Amino acid sequence: MERRKHIRLAHKVNAIPVTFSGDAKGTGTLYDLSPGGCKIDTRTTPPLGASLTLRLGMPSEADPIEIDTGVVGWTIKDKYFGVKFLQVDPTDRIVLNTYLASRS
Repeated sequence: MERRKHIRLAHKVNAIPVTFSGDAKGTGTLYDLSPGGCKIDTRTTPPLGASLTLRLGMPSEADPIEIDTGVVGWTIKDKYFGVKFLQVDPTDRIVLNTYLASRS
């Protein structure tokens, strides 16, 4: 049963670098992206429910876009975790949506 609310863009070749801070800190590579969340490949796995701020190094932007608040919804220890976006600045939301639209 599919639980996603948004179509996700699977990144396999052009992975996006990401840093995160908040309840956990680290860096990783974003492989799946949708307007509502993402999957991050990292060796630093935050706990379930952790609140994070993400900075995504978008290929089309000089400055990273920021996800002000995201929550960790699932993890695979020391490998991946999934984040649901809860709060995104409207300007960064436009950049994210434009990027996704250009890739679909």
